[in-house]
Amino acid sequence: MLKVLLADDEYFITQGLIQLIDWYAEGYKIVFVASNGMEALDYLKKNQVDLIIADIKISADDEEA
Repeated sequence: MLKVLLADDEYFITQGLIQLIDWYAEGYKIVFVASNGMEALDYLKKNQVDLIIADIKISADDEEA
């Protein structure tokens, strides 16, 4: 299984990606969903992933959302 991190500050986008794609059948496992850039970076400092799917324009933290 390839590990995937999703990062988007819009909840419905990440939930839509989770629901629309049969990740397991395609050989992927979503290991973390970040709602801002800092969450994603904090996770990546401690964990490795194979694929990052991120919003091009994502807030750095909750205060900028």
